[in-house]
Amino acid sequence: AASNLDETLGTMRFAQSVKKIKTKAAKNQEAVGEKVESLMEEVQRLKEKLDTHQEGEELLEIQADVEYRQKEMEKWEASLEQQREAARARDTERLKALTQIGLAKRAMQVSPDTPRLLNISDDPSLSGCLIFPIPKGKRTTIGSGRQRGVCLQGLNVRHFMCSITNTSDTELILDT
Repeated sequence: AASNLDETLGTMRFAQSVKKIKTKAAKNQEAVGEKVESLMEEVQRLKEKLDTHQEGEELLEIQADVEYRQKEMEKWEASLEQQREAARARDTERLKALTQIGLAKRAMQVSPDTPRLLNISDDPSLSGCLIFPIPKGKRTTIGSGRQRGVCLQGLNVRHFMCSITNTSDTELILDT
């Protein structure tokens, strides 16, 4: 223990100095109008700089910078509703992808009576993480194809492995 004394003392000094640090959280917010105005001024400045250069690598850099700033300005000028619509579209795509791999919350919140497939793993923390409900009155296909209700990947997984039809939540029909 005596051999670790220097390290222990160093750690204690560091801990004491960290206690003295004071932090203050502040919201980092810039008004959209100010951001657009700032970008417009930057684009104008770059265009003036562009007019003074005739050729060369710096000219290409300035042109690329102008294009980038103009795209940023357009993004900031987009209305709040357009931004919300884009966010809804992304959320829909995300939910669709999560549903296909069995991770969507909607898949986990099905009726307790609805039959479902779930994964089994040697690792108990991974068992039951993937849940694929078998909807009543629908045929659920299983295989490696992207259009399958349950898409599996791995060695020897065929494009179509089988299909399961839920006729009444108590009776399932398996087709191979």
